[in-house]
Amino acid sequence: MTTGSAVAQGRSTILVVDDEPAILTLLRRVLEEQGYAVLTAASWDEGLRVCNGRKGPIDLVLMDIFLPQKPGQTEINRDEPTQNGLKLVRWLKAVRAQMKTIYISSLPGCLIEALGGIPQGDVLLPKPFHRQTLIETVKKVLEGKPVQPFPALSN
Repeated sequence: MTTGSAVAQGRSTILVVDDEPAILTLLRRVLEEQGYAVLTAASWDEGLRVCNGRKGPIDLVLMDIFLPQKPGQTEINRDEPTQNGLKLVRWLKAVRAQMKTIYISSLPGCLIEALGGIPQGDVLLPKPFHRQTLIETVKKVLEGKPVQPFPALSN
């Protein structure tokens, strides 16, 4: 366990958005073990509520790209069956421009590109990934260190 880093000692806050409860719980546990304060959201709407309701900073968002539309969820574009994480991050950064982003996804690279692609300066961590890869990637992104691009998922 690596809890002695300057980032963890500063208690960085991470917002994790993923529609799969098991993944959300696992990511929260791993990040909390590293000393981070973790906020979670299981949908587009919940992500907006958590971000807008948070008084303090959110240093990083760990965002699933594929977020299926749920009944009663706010519809931003009725022509799309998903409110993808790429769009949600654009909305969140309109309020929190300094927030860093790591996208997580098992989608093929061609679909990610069709949804708009990963913005420059953000990182894609393809699912599945190892616990240590997550920990190291989060630490590097929070410290502003460069992250080598991960191999694109097969198209």
